Amino acid sequence: LQTHLVRFERNSVPVAEVMAKSSFTCLLFGASWCAPSRQFAAIMSESYRHIRSEYGREAIEVIYVPRDKTMEDWKDFFNQMPWLSLPWGSEHVYNLKAHFKIGRIPRLIVLDKAGSVVVSDARGGAGFGFGCDALRAYRWLMKCAGASLPDAEPVTEEGDALDNTMSSEGSDSGDRVGEIEAN
Repeated sequence: LQTHLVRFERNSVPVAEVMAKSSFTCLLFGASWCAPSRQFAAIMSESYRHIRSEYGREAIEVIYVPRDKTMEDWKDFFNQMPWLSLPWGSEHVYNLKAHFKIGRIPRLIVLDKAGSVVVSDARGGAGFGFGCDALRAYRWLMKCAGASLPDAEPVTEEGDALDNTMSSEGSDSGDRVGEIEAN
């Protein structure tokens, strides 16, 4: 993905720089007009802050992939988020939507530093969302990626079952975000 991201009221940041620094880069497909997206973004904001305070700023980054109908809607919604976003109306939004076959929002895709899919839908289950523990979800991501934390708590059998179904869904095709380039 050859583009820049924006952080509300800050300069733009190259995608390659973000992915190189972060253990995980999450693509959050959502929209302000979608009630589940608004609810999930609020929960994910808390999770994002909690993970970064526990494991450091480079543990996780989120990129909002906006499906908002107007630039004003995007600005209002994005202003509530602590992370980065693709600019509203960017052609990359449509390329990513098609590449990852996004049919419903919100959806959270987790990528590793190389741009490979770690988890194709990290919303719910052992992942992130209502009733989910952010630090436990992060440890689950580390397990899915084959990494470990020195003080990691073992994932339960339920997490193991979800691990196998959720992480393999998008990774069989070799999805890599780096393969999507500007036209």
